[in-house]
Amino acid sequence: MPSIGSFGTKRAALDLDFVWCDAATIRVHPQASDIGFTEFMARAQDVELPDDLEAMSTSEMATVINSMAAVTAAIYRLMKDLIHPEDWDEFWRLAKENGQQNSDLMQLSRDIQAEVAKAQSGFPTGPPSDSSPTPLPTKPRSSASGPSRRDRRISARYGSPVRRKQIRAQAMEHLSGRPDLKVALLRSQPEDPADQSSADSLV
Repeated sequence: MPSIGSFGTKRAALDLDFVWCDAATIRVHPQASDIGFTEFMARAQDVELPDDLEAMSTSEMATVINSMAAVTAAIYRLMKDLIHPEDWDEFWRLAKENGQQNSDLMQLSRDIQAEVAKAQSGFPTGPPSDSSPTPLPTKPRSSASGPSRRDRRISARYGSPVRRKQIRAQAMEHLSGRPDLKVALLRSQPEDPADQSSADSLV
């Protein structure tokens, strides 16, 4: 079979650490990258909620619980991919002893990944500027073309826009106190571009 080329970048092992809960210095995994976050988002896409949360059957409730458990497990795996194996037990012990929440772990994962990207690229990854980037020009969509394939797919799966907003409001209230699962919901059941900003603000 003919080869199409050689791909992939071999990167040197990382040598980074951070102070965790003001109690211990924890090393970053030598091969840390953002692939773990990709896997986490793939799991988050599986979170589905029924149309009426108040009228969920036992089987529907079990499906929701299993989906949420899968997301929580994905957070655990994401952190293991970022923490040095020899420091993992200490890291996790301190997390539990100091009452860390999934939202705290997600924020830490973002901070670690930012530092990893900076170390691997050689360029700083500071906070974004206050000014919004100039949007790229886009061609106006012809109203005659009808809804896009994506819009039809979302409508078929989650119902009318009004009904989707009602379900979204119920779901967000149901997930009160669980910002990590709200992130999963916002990203797995897209409503509009503002959902991405809302999800980012939670993590």
